[in-house]
Amino acid sequence: HYQIADYLERRDDAAMRNSVVAAIADHYRRSAQLVNEMGSVAGVDRATVLVKALKWVQVAGDRALESDPPSADAWFTAGHELASDDETRARMLYGRAQARLEVGHLRTAREDLDLLDRYATTDPLLKAQTLLVRGNLERRSRNHTVGAAMLREAADRMAALGEPVEQALALRLLGLAELERSDHDLARRALEASQRIAASIGDERSEAWAYQSLAWQAFRTGRVDEAAEFADQANELFTSLDDLGGLTWTRGVMGWVLFHTGRLREAEAVVAEVLPETMRRGDPWAEGIIQILNASIHLWAGRPQRALAAAQHALTAAARADDVNLAVQARAVQGRAHISLADVEDGLLSLEQAYALAEHQGDADARRLAAAANCAAAARIGDPSGVMQWAGRYETVHSRPDAVGESEIVASVALGFLQQGRVGDALSEITLADTKVPSTRVARSAVSALIHVATGDFDGAIEHIDRALAGEGTYLDVFRARIALAGLYFRQGRTAEAKSTFDHAMVELGITGDRVTAPKGALFSGVCGFDSLDVSEQRYRSLGLDPAGWVKAFRSVAGYEESLTPGG
Repeated sequence: HYQIADYLERRDDAAMRNSVVAAIADHYRRSAQLVNEMGSVAGVDRATVLVKALKWVQVAGDRALESDPPSADAWFTAGHELASDDETRARMLYGRAQARLEVGHLRTAREDLDLLDRYATTDPLLKAQTLLVRGNLERRSRNHTVGAAMLREAADRMAALGEPVEQALALRLLGLAELERSDHDLARRALEASQRIAASIGDERSEAWAYQSLAWQAFRTGRVDEAAEFADQANELFTSLDDLGGLTWTRGVMGWVLFHTGRLREAEAVVAEVLPETMRRGDPWAEGIIQILNASIHLWAGRPQRALAAAQHALTAAARADDVNLAVQARAVQGRAHISLADVEDGLLSLEQAYALAEHQGDADARRLAAAANCAAAARIGDPSGVMQWAGRYETVHSRPDAVGESEIVASVALGFLQQGRVGDALSEITLADTKVPSTRVARSAVSALIHVATGDFDGAIEHIDRALAGEGTYLDVFRARIALAGLYFRQGRTAEAKSTFDHAMVELGITGDRVTAPKGALFSGVCGFDSLDVSEQRYRSLGLDPAGWVKAFRSVAGYEESLTPGG
């Protein structure tokens, strides 16, 4: 073992691959263990092999921390067992606590930190490092305020000690803690400081992680284009470093950006690439957030049964991670998938559970997300009173109209107004969002199309219909846009074209696994006289739903209610 390790160590260059580092560490570790057991081996100096084993186990553990935390845990455990002095034991405990924290093993990470405190009384750097990891532990334990205070102090200590690499790490983790506290300005400042420090010392790996975290912060605050730019910068650096762990995290953010901009196929390709790696890595939070993305893609691609399965995987991961916000998101997608399958009672129950969980244990962002999901579900089933109720629970509506979830709630409220026959209010609501945020979101274009037809603004309606049908919208966006076009034709007296457009919409819908939207389409058909409205209403009621909201909305679209402007 010693000779193999020595050969590998001598022959490889400075840019040593992780696999070679692992091989060297493993052979030196085995050699040291055998020497300890046998007492002496000819040609092998016991002290030398122990020093080399500890050095390479440390390097292997550090390399594996971000890409393969379970392996890092194993390396640092081996190093701790080999160590004969407190300083080395402390270094190994520090690394192992980080590794265990990476995969959400919070209890054992805390145990390692408690052990580490015994060794951290005199070394100021080790004390600062312990504070850094403990701050991250508190962050991961949802004690965000305590964690942020610890991480801020750790960053200050690292700066005073002249340790810029760990200062950059502390600032990046501080940024994530502030993000989780919903203080987006403080989060942005900390992350930008982390990036500047990393760039100033030429530490490309730390800089790449700062860009990755900036991408997530930008996405969470609705700056989707900026998130894509940061993700591209992180991706470029991680690629040059051949850092699979960093690439996985960065691609995960990019998957959310693609989904949020309606590029479902590209987002699905990212999930196919990233999900196996997150599962192999053993981090339940990473697995959970990608499973939620997976479920969301299936849901809006018209595959609600697969969305349910992915949401269940996400809930399992959230439980392993002990993360309430993950559970809220997973439960919300689960509820919406149930509704797509016309299992309305279970769907509404899951959505209400998501909000209750967010209200009692989650943060402000979780409450907003759960309220937005409930509001959108109410609009989808034609419950305008429910729309207004849930919109009232959404905090700071119109404060950040392009934030994740807020664009959808604005569209939901506009639909709720339309379902109440308040066409003018619907137009004002959707126009406010369109004016404040020039958006490429197809979902809002489809809702705008329905509302503009209802107002009699056919030119405006055509513009929104074209945008919705030309973009990469969801099947539901396309359905709504075609209903808007059918309504426009109907109001113009082009009944055959209206019926043909409606039939086209229903054929496209039939390809999906959606079971709740076709009965809604039948209400439109009944309003236009293509089929019996009484029969359509009875069918809708059989799902446990009141047809009145959608009937009123479709009457406005078909021109039976008062328009704001002359049609034609």
